[in-house]
Amino acid sequence: MTDALDPAKVDELRAYANGEARWITTLYERYDVDTSARVAALRADVALGDAARVSAGAHGIRGASASLGALRVVASCHAIEDAARRGDLVAAGQLVEELARAVEELRSVVPLVLRGA
Repeated sequence: MTDALDPAKVDELRAYANGEARWITTLYERYDVDTSARVAALRADVALGDAARVSAGAHGIRGASASLGALRVVASCHAIEDAARRGDLVAAGQLVEELARAVEELRSVVPLVLRGA
């Protein structure tokens, strides 16, 4: 398994779902749709120069991602929050693109991982 997704968290979700693989798949699908929209909002907030919204937006993505074990997404969000708190929106903008790549990676990894769900 890739380090994009925490295997312990996936196992925890499997146990919670009690064998309902569709439940886990739906959970990650909804997360993907929501996170994609939030990444687009982060890009807009960076373009507007709103560091507070960038930090808050990254924090929201980080929380949802942590609950699903999306390790690289969590790390990217943490870095965005730090940059935004420093007022460094150039760095935050670059990190948002790193976040988008981490979300893409997760999108490709989740179906492979869930085949065993």
